[in-house]
Amino acid sequence: MIAINERPNYPPAMAAMGRLELKKKNTAKAEEWLDKAIALVPDPHYYMELARVREAQGRSDDRMQAMTKAEELLIGLSGIDKSHMHAHGGDLHTHTTALDDGHTHEHNGNTDDHSHTAAGDHDHASSVPDHGHSHEVGLEMGRFELEFHKDLDVALANGLHEYAIRPDNIDVNALLAGVYFAKGDLGSARMHLVKARRTGTKDAYTLCVAGLVAAKSGDAKAGKALIVEAFRRDPQQMHAFTLEGKRML
Repeated sequence: MIAINERPNYPPAMAAMGRLELKKKNTAKAEEWLDKAIALVPDPHYYMELARVREAQGRSDDRMQAMTKAEELLIGLSGIDKSHMHAHGGDLHTHTTALDDGHTHEHNGNTDDHSHTAAGDHDHASSVPDHGHSHEVGLEMGRFELEFHKDLDVALANGLHEYAIRPDNIDVNALLAGVYFAKGDLGSARMHLVKARRTGTKDAYTLCVAGLVAAKSGDAKAGKALIVEAFRRDPQQMHAFTLEGKRML
């Protein structure tokens, strides 16, 4: 990660400082850094981080405003026809292009081996992928729906759309593992965790989900060990399963 003193006007470094301040519970400073990053590059990921800050501050309306802006930007980048959007509690709400009938999990694709960082610790050199990389936007939409809207069906639609394109991508499989766990489908969650963890990832989100799945499957000891490891690696992780994981510590 590029240090802020090396490139003081570099939005990804500003956003990283915002995340760091949030983890330290300095929400005012976190918001200040993210506002600066957004002023230079209105990246949807920065708005997601801002929503987390405002949630920590108890500012529900402002959190909703940041969420809506993030979703608008993601939708615009994905090239989705806005006529497919529908209301969800007053917010914009959608999913990426649905799978055509006949698409299955066995669709072959190239292996994509990127580390998943559900807490949002990615650096974004530009505001986002272009339309030729809409699959990356779809992955972010899935994460967004899972964490913020809690709409499991829409999160699953996004995840399966990505899975049809990149069935071996560890980020996609980590997302699907979380969605299936939340839906109570432990068999499917385990199947996607095998793929998500095949490279030995130590990603906190993936370890947390793996621990929750193991515990729910009857192996409380192994589940707790994974959860402990997840929070050892990132004590301040923020994602859809943070609170549930903390309850097992």
